[in-house]
Amino acid sequence: MLRQRYFLNAYEPTYDLDDPRPAFRYVRSAIDRGHWAILIFHEVLDARKGEGDTSKAVHQTILEYLSRQPVWCAPMRTVFSHVTGVV
Repeated sequence: MLRQRYFLNAYEPTYDLDDPRPAFRYVRSAIDRGHWAILIFHEVLDARKGEGDTSKAVHQTILEYLSRQPVWCAPMRTVFSHVTGVV
C-alpha cells in the first residue's frame, strides 16, 4: 500500500449552528496535536439563512481567533502551492 503524503481532514464548523466555538475547539485540537486544521465555509452571508451558512459576524470572529493563534492561515490553493511548489 502506498503511503499517503498528506492525509488531511476538513471540518465545516458552522454547518449546523452559527457558532464560532466548534471552530475554536477544532483548531485548538489541531495545534495541540501538531496537525493541519482545514476549515470549510460554504456560504458567508450577512445573516445565516440555513444549514451550512455562516454569518459574517461569526466568520469574522473565527478569523480574529485564528490571527491570535500560532498558525499560518491561507486559502487551500496557496497552501498547496507552498507545499508542492506548483503555482
